[in-house]
Amino acid sequence: MSTVKFGIAVGAYSAGVPSGRELADFARTAEAVGFDSVQVGDHIQWHAPIIESTVLLATFAAVTTRVRIASDVVILPLRDPVLIAKTVASLDVLSGGRMIFGVGVGGDHPGEYAAMRVPLAERGARANESLEIVRGLWTNERFSYAGRHFTIDDVADSLVRKLNNRAPSVLAGESISLDEQLAQWEERKADEKRNKGAVSAMDDVPTGQPALALTQKVFQRVIAAGLPVDLIPDAMTSIVLSLGDDAENTLRSATLEFMDTVRKVEHAVAASRRPDDVPEVLDIAQLGVVTEEEWRAHWPTAVPEVEPEPDAETVESEEPVDTEEPEQSEASEDSEEPEASDETEDSEEAADEPEQADQEKSVEPQ
Repeated sequence: MSTVKFGIAVGAYSAGVPSGRELADFARTAEAVGFDSVQVGDHIQWHAPIIESTVLLATFAAVTTRVRIASDVVILPLRDPVLIAKTVASLDVLSGGRMIFGVGVGGDHPGEYAAMRVPLAERGARANESLEIVRGLWTNERFSYAGRHFTIDDVADSLVRKLNNRAPSVLAGESISLDEQLAQWEERKADEKRNKGAVSAMDDVPTGQPALALTQKVFQRVIAAGLPVDLIPDAMTSIVLSLGDDAENTLRSATLEFMDTVRKVEHAVAASRRPDDVPEVLDIAQLGVVTEEEWRAHWPTAVPEVEPEPDAETVESEEPVDTEEPEQSEASEDSEEPEASDETEDSEEAADEPEQADQEKSVEPQ
């Protein structure tokens, strides 16, 4: 025979908002007389004053030790799924695993949907996506999601380490020990690792995000993967722009090219570890940790461009041609100074010789 459990709920306050002391006494009394749970209603906006449900749940958790605390119910479409996942998981930790997460879609007070700028007609679809995200964040080591209303990337690890994976207790309201929760958490992590295979550190990085956010995400991934920092190209760490340059596209192009390089190097590392008698299509070994030596050994090195030295023919073609005074000018000088014409020609020829020598000397390769 199933056991019937009883809870007591609080919601809006038509006769005035109680003080914090009064609400704390309410929770203590409910626990003392034997109630199984204290439950808190949720609205962003209502016909009467109502306290933020997650704040009141935290208050009840702080002043009780046995009674379960429950949301009755959080209007999920009005909440950010990542934030509510972290908030509820935090409540579960602070209460010692006593949190029960109840959700609904609301809609009986359209004004709160307008206040939160959420279309009322989308509440069902938003609630479904939010539930998937909340469950995913609580039960996966790394989690990404792309839906119609929400898109997130790899945020599970930034929650409080999944808070000991309390999802079974939180979602179903079942009693579960801390040791059992930890065992389930470790089992899920092991399953994920077994199913990952030889994946890239660049997998699941959304490339449609702004270039700076994309580059920061790539930095985080490659540093976690053990890539030596000096292999990150300067084009990703600093940008030099001229008038009319597009900084967004410049950084994005450099980052996307770097991501391709990382994938190629990881593929090369996996190939170097593969036995000769195992074809690539049958290789299910995980890539695992890539050492610094492996990164450096397989990282492509840029070949410096060396300008060719000029050959002899080029030097000869660059030598200046001896320019003598045109005959017409000499004839003109002869007509003006007929008596000194011979001496003038001799002096001009003598002057041309050192000048030509100097010019030839000036183009000799250094």
